[in-house]
Amino acid sequence: MVDFRTMLRGALGLERAVAEPSGDRWDIRRRPRLLIISRRNSRAFLNERAMADMAMSLGFDVRLGEPDISTDVSKFARLVNSADVMVGVHGAGLTNMVFLPAGAVLIQVVPYGGLEWLARGTFKEPAADMQIHYLEYMIQLDETTLSEQYPKDDPVLKDPYSIHKQGWNALKMVYLDKQNVRPHLGRLKNTFMEALKLLPHGHTN
Repeated sequence: MVDFRTMLRGALGLERAVAEPSGDRWDIRRRPRLLIISRRNSRAFLNERAMADMAMSLGFDVRLGEPDISTDVSKFARLVNSADVMVGVHGAGLTNMVFLPAGAVLIQVVPYGGLEWLARGTFKEPAADMQIHYLEYMIQLDETTLSEQYPKDDPVLKDPYSIHKQGWNALKMVYLDKQNVRPHLGRLKNTFMEALKLLPHGHTN
């Protein structure tokens, strides 16, 4: 995987092999960059602007990226490679982690619905082989739009595993296709601060 990522950097002309700040202490690039992966049709952040503002208050240089089927891969790869922290809801957009520099942080926001196993196999486990730090933010019941779509005692909310037992299509339709999220800014702030501690930006030579 390390060799594959080296090959990708060469093929796409990506500058950063490692998530380190610029040597000039006055350079804006010394500020760690946080990239928010946007989604529009499902699993979207409903408070994306507030998330960005909160991240900026912590000292991040924030960028938004919304990859889709028409996205120029090399251009988007350069945006991802410029990031020190990438955050997004579980989904195909997070596969862009292959372009992150070593030592960067991936924050996977896991939708409500007992999807830890899915999050683990798709992005958590591969992160280590890519030399990327991994953090997870689990969406709670009061942060998902599912709580507005279903009665409080519905199995979708009370017993997600009963939906899992109906098979992949049922699980996907409910927890992946019908759900948007609104992370709690106070809790997410703790995760962003944890990400900052994993970066070399705070250290001076």
